[in-house]
Amino acid sequence: MTRDGSGSLVTADGISGPASFLEGRFMTMITEAIQGVSMDTKKTIMVVDDNPDIITIVKTILEGRGYTVFSASSGPELLNLLPNQKPDLIILDIMMPEMDGLEVLTRLKGKNETATIPVILLTAKVQYEDVLGGYKLGADYYITKPFTSTQLVNGINLLLGEGKPQ
Repeated sequence: MTRDGSGSLVTADGISGPASFLEGRFMTMITEAIQGVSMDTKKTIMVVDDNPDIITIVKTILEGRGYTVFSASSGPELLNLLPNQKPDLIILDIMMPEMDGLEVLTRLKGKNETATIPVILLTAKVQYEDVLGGYKLGADYYITKPFTSTQLVNGINLLLGEGKPQ
Protein backbone atom coordinates (compact mmCIF):
# COMPACT_ATOMS: atom_id res chain seq x y z
CA MET A 1 0.00 0.00 0.00
CA THR A 2 1.19 3.51 -0.71
CA ARG A 3 -0.17 6.71 0.67
CA ASP A 4 -0.39 9.87 -1.37
CA GLY A 5 0.83 13.22 -0.02
CA SER A 6 -2.33 13.98 1.97
CA GLY A 7 -2.35 10.68 3.80
CA SER A 8 -6.07 10.25 3.17
CA LEU A 9 -5.97 8.14 0.01
CA VAL A 10 -4.50 4.69 -0.42
CA THR A 11 -3.63 2.75 -3.57
CA ALA A 12 -3.58 -1.03 -3.35
CA ASP A 13 -3.52 -3.41 -6.28
CA GLY A 14 -4.29 -0.53 -8.64
CA ILE A 15 -7.35 0.59 -6.66
CA SER A 16 -7.41 4.03 -5.05
CA GLY A 17 -9.75 5.13 -2.36
CA PRO A 18 -10.05 6.44 1.17
CA ALA A 19 -7.61 4.75 3.52
CA SER A 20 -10.39 3.44 5.75
CA PHE A 21 -12.13 1.71 2.81
CA LEU A 22 -9.04 0.02 1.39
CA GLU A 23 -7.62 -0.90 4.78
CA GLY A 24 -11.02 -2.43 5.59
CA ARG A 25 -10.93 -4.37 2.30
CA PHE A 26 -7.38 -5.48 3.08
CA MET A 27 -8.51 -6.78 6.48
CA THR A 28 -11.39 -8.60 4.81
CA MET A 29 -8.94 -10.27 2.41
CA ILE A 30 -6.75 -11.36 5.33
CA THR A 31 -9.77 -12.72 7.20
CA GLU A 32 -10.88 -14.65 4.11
CA ALA A 33 -7.42 -16.14 3.66
CA ILE A 34 -7.32 -17.24 7.29
CA GLN A 35 -10.80 -18.76 7.16
CA GLY A 36 -10.23 -20.39 3.78
CA VAL A 37 -13.73 -19.38 2.62
CA SER A 38 -14.35 -16.29 0.52
CA MET A 39 -17.00 -14.04 2.00
CA ASP A 40 -17.96 -12.95 -1.51
CA THR A 41 -18.60 -16.50 -2.72
CA LYS A 42 -20.29 -18.32 0.13
CA LYS A 43 -21.30 -21.80 -0.86
CA THR A 44 -24.84 -22.92 -0.12
CA ILE A 45 -25.53 -26.27 1.49
CA MET A 46 -28.92 -27.92 1.95
CA VAL A 47 -29.30 -30.29 4.92
CA VAL A 48 -32.13 -32.82 4.70
CA ASP A 49 -32.93 -34.79 7.85
CA ASP A 50 -36.11 -35.56 9.76
CA ASN A 51 -34.23 -35.09 13.05
CA PRO A 52 -34.16 -31.37 13.95
CA ASP A 53 -31.20 -31.95 16.30
CA ILE A 54 -29.05 -33.23 13.41
CA ILE A 55 -30.07 -30.23 11.30
CA THR A 56 -29.08 -27.88 14.14
CA ILE A 57 -25.71 -29.58 14.68
CA VAL A 58 -24.80 -29.62 10.98
CA LYS A 59 -26.02 -26.06 10.50
CA THR A 60 -23.96 -24.82 13.45
CA ILE A 61 -20.80 -26.53 12.18
CA LEU A 62 -21.20 -25.26 8.63
CA GLU A 63 -22.30 -21.72 9.38
CA GLY A 64 -19.25 -21.47 11.65
CA ARG A 65 -17.17 -22.31 8.57
CA GLY A 66 -18.81 -19.57 6.48
CA TYR A 67 -21.37 -21.61 4.54
CA THR A 68 -24.95 -20.55 3.96
CA VAL A 69 -27.14 -23.42 5.16
CA PHE A 70 -30.76 -24.20 4.36
CA SER A 71 -32.68 -27.19 5.61
CA ALA A 72 -35.59 -29.47 4.80
CA SER A 73 -37.12 -32.06 7.09
CA SER A 74 -38.18 -34.49 4.35
CA GLY A 75 -37.48 -35.58 0.81
CA PRO A 76 -40.66 -34.04 -0.61
CA GLU A 77 -39.86 -30.72 1.09
CA LEU A 78 -36.39 -30.73 -0.50
CA LEU A 79 -37.80 -31.50 -3.94
CA ASN A 80 -40.29 -28.64 -3.57
CA LEU A 81 -37.52 -26.19 -2.58
CA LEU A 82 -35.05 -27.06 -5.33
CA PRO A 83 -36.67 -25.15 -8.21
CA ASN A 84 -36.15 -21.91 -6.23
CA GLN A 85 -33.01 -22.78 -4.25
CA LYS A 86 -30.25 -24.72 -5.99
CA PRO A 87 -27.57 -25.49 -3.40
CA ASP A 88 -23.92 -26.16 -4.14
CA LEU A 89 -24.17 -29.40 -2.13
CA ILE A 90 -26.83 -31.51 -0.40
CA ILE A 91 -26.37 -33.43 2.86
CA LEU A 92 -29.04 -36.13 2.91
CA ASP A 93 -30.23 -38.59 5.56
CA ILE A 94 -31.37 -42.00 4.34
CA MET A 95 -33.91 -43.06 6.96
CA MET A 96 -36.77 -40.59 6.71
CA PRO A 97 -40.57 -41.00 6.63
CA GLU A 98 -42.62 -40.34 3.48
CA MET A 99 -39.68 -40.79 1.09
CA ASP A 100 -36.34 -42.25 2.13
CA GLY A 101 -33.06 -40.62 1.19
CA LEU A 102 -32.22 -43.24 -1.43
CA GLU A 103 -35.43 -42.44 -3.32
CA VAL A 104 -34.61 -38.73 -3.04
CA LEU A 105 -31.08 -39.42 -4.31
CA THR A 106 -32.45 -41.39 -7.27
CA ARG A 107 -34.77 -38.51 -8.18
CA LEU A 108 -31.99 -35.92 -7.83
CA LYS A 109 -29.58 -37.85 -10.04
CA GLY A 110 -32.34 -38.59 -12.55
CA LYS A 111 -33.06 -34.94 -13.41
CA ASN A 112 -30.75 -32.76 -15.49
CA GLU A 113 -31.39 -29.75 -13.25
CA THR A 114 -30.13 -31.51 -10.11
CA ALA A 115 -27.95 -34.38 -11.35
CA THR A 116 -24.71 -32.45 -10.92
CA ILE A 117 -25.34 -31.30 -7.33
CA PRO A 118 -22.97 -33.27 -5.09
CA VAL A 119 -24.76 -35.34 -2.43
CA ILE A 120 -23.35 -36.51 0.88
CA LEU A 121 -25.33 -39.26 2.57
CA LEU A 122 -25.22 -38.69 6.34
CA THR A 123 -26.83 -41.72 7.93
CA ALA A 124 -26.92 -44.30 10.69
CA LYS A 125 -26.87 -47.08 8.08
CA VAL A 126 -23.37 -48.48 8.52
CA GLN A 127 -23.41 -51.86 6.78
CA TYR A 128 -21.14 -52.35 3.77
CA GLU A 129 -24.18 -53.10 1.59
CA ASP A 130 -25.78 -49.78 2.62
CA VAL A 131 -22.65 -47.80 1.76
CA LEU A 132 -22.23 -49.59 -1.56
CA GLY A 133 -25.92 -49.11 -2.37
CA GLY A 134 -25.65 -45.37 -1.71
CA TYR A 135 -22.68 -45.03 -4.03
CA LYS A 136 -24.38 -47.12 -6.73
CA LEU A 137 -27.35 -44.75 -6.70
CA GLY A 138 -25.08 -41.74 -7.20
CA ALA A 139 -23.99 -40.54 -3.75
CA ASP A 140 -20.77 -38.57 -3.94
CA TYR A 141 -19.71 -39.21 -0.33
CA TYR A 142 -20.99 -41.28 2.59
CA ILE A 143 -20.69 -40.39 6.29
CA THR A 144 -22.06 -42.56 9.08
CA LYS A 145 -23.60 -41.29 12.30
CA PRO A 146 -22.25 -40.53 14.79
CA PHE A 147 -19.89 -38.23 12.91
CA THR A 148 -17.33 -35.56 13.69
CA SER A 149 -17.18 -32.03 12.37
CA THR A 150 -13.84 -32.94 10.76
CA GLN A 151 -15.44 -35.77 8.78
CA LEU A 152 -18.21 -33.47 7.60
CA VAL A 153 -15.97 -30.56 6.64
CA ASN A 154 -13.43 -32.81 4.90
CA GLY A 155 -16.19 -34.43 2.84
CA ILE A 156 -17.52 -31.03 1.81
CA ASN A 157 -14.04 -29.73 1.00
CA LEU A 158 -13.38 -32.80 -1.13
CA LEU A 159 -16.57 -32.37 -3.14
CA LEU A 160 -16.46 -28.59 -3.49
CA GLY A 161 -12.71 -28.45 -4.09
CA GLU A 162 -12.10 -26.12 -1.17
CA GLY A 163 -9.42 -25.85 1.45
CA LYS A 164 -7.16 -28.47 2.88
CA PRO A 165 -8.28 -31.43 4.98
CA GLN A 166 -8.87 -30.47 8.60
